[in-house]
Amino acid sequence: MAVDVVIKNCNIVSPENITKGGVAVHDGKIVAVGDDLYLPEATKTIDAKGNYLIPGVIDVHVHYGVYHHYTEEVFDMSAAAFGGT
Repeated sequence: MAVDVVIKNCNIVSPENITKGGVAVHDGKIVAVGDDLYLPEATKTIDAKGNYLIPGVIDVHVHYGVYHHYTEEVFDMSAAAFGGT
């Protein structure tokens, strides 16, 4: 059975350490974390190119289109979303 997405070539951050490998996701849930060689086949595979991946982290404090009252400008403050958090 193929999973929906596999993200390979990551530095996976966990509470214990940082390891190289990947993550498999199926139906919106993480179903495997481990060495790239042992991850299941996937419909879509993403090469993380050595970037850091923090499985399960959700950034709940993101500001979209924040109004700055001093300059009367609207700023797009979605840096965490853009950066992949």
